[in-house]
Amino acid sequence: MIAVIGDIHGCYLTLRDLYTKLSEITNEIYTVGDLVDRGNYSKEVIQFCIDYNIKPVLGNHDDLFTRAIGLKPFNGNSREYWIRNHVLNGGEKTYQSYNPGFSTQNLDSVAEAVKLLGHDKFLLSMPLQYEITNLVITHAGISRFSNETLWHREKLEKLKKLQVIGHTPHQRYIYKSGWFVNVDTGCVFGGKLTAAIIDEVKGTALNFVQVKFRKEDTENVIW
Repeated sequence: MIAVIGDIHGCYLTLRDLYTKLSEITNEIYTVGDLVDRGNYSKEVIQFCIDYNIKPVLGNHDDLFTRAIGLKPFNGNSREYWIRNHVLNGGEKTYQSYNPGFSTQNLDSVAEAVKLLGHDKFLLSMPLQYEITNLVITHAGISRFSNETLWHREKLEKLKKLQVIGHTPHQRYIYKSGWFVNVDTGCVFGGKLTAAIIDEVKGTALNFVQVKFRKEDTENVIW
């Protein structure tokens, strides 16, 4: 039995509340990615995941962050391109969590802070998916209409295994038995942080655990 947490987006205090509940159920905890951006505490979220062995897949926001600060190749685009796109997607809050005096003209100080904490190794180790018996965890899901799992919002493919995803927020979690679970319930937008409790052998969701969003996580948030 494992737990899979939805998009966290820097909501450290809310994550801590959810973890308290989950730790009474299982010590095998995963997340669908998007640890960073929009909320105030991206650095703290990453450190919490390291400290408590929470295993994330890579989300599109995590990928943007690593490219903007130069941890990953720019894939034919300029660094300014990645910084601009990251800022448009709430990245300034992530930079601020690592260095309150940051400047988008020079993010080297942010990269240095990330490396000093060892967070670079953690970020670069995040896989695109986990496949655990009859369960597949990705950020946006596996679809026959897309060849990537970070950004798309296409209809998900019906695999022989249950897909657990996030990326597209909803007011309530979505569970289509034998097909997929979406655990992104828009925490950073004032919703809830949700985790699915999964029987990975049977590929079924047993239960859902939720906590209310803590407003302190996004005070003065940059959308």
